[in-house]
Amino acid sequence: MKISDKVTKSSNGSHIFTCETRAYPEQSIAWYKIGGNTTTEIVSESDRYEIETENYSPSGIKQSNLTLKNLGYTDGAIYQCFANNSEGNISGNAILVVEGQ
Repeated sequence: MKISDKVTKSSNGSHIFTCETRAYPEQSIAWYKIGGNTTTEIVSESDRYEIETENYSPSGIKQSNLTLKNLGYTDGAIYQCFANNSEGNISGNAILVVEGQ
């Protein structure tokens, strides 16, 4: 699994996290936000979050992009890309730091 490591962004900006996996059978991908007090929430599409996922079959590669818009202090967290299929699961984490609040 490939995912960025740590990024620092200014408030009111935007950022795209990209997660790339390769597996067979085809995997499903979900994004999670792990907050400072270790709360975990699933990231869902909204006016501030976009999720785009593409399959590159038959190679088994799947890419998922999580776009965060209009960043604020509460967006600073660990973002986890979680992929699973009938053979198991894998995850990767990236840290977002938001400055300027």
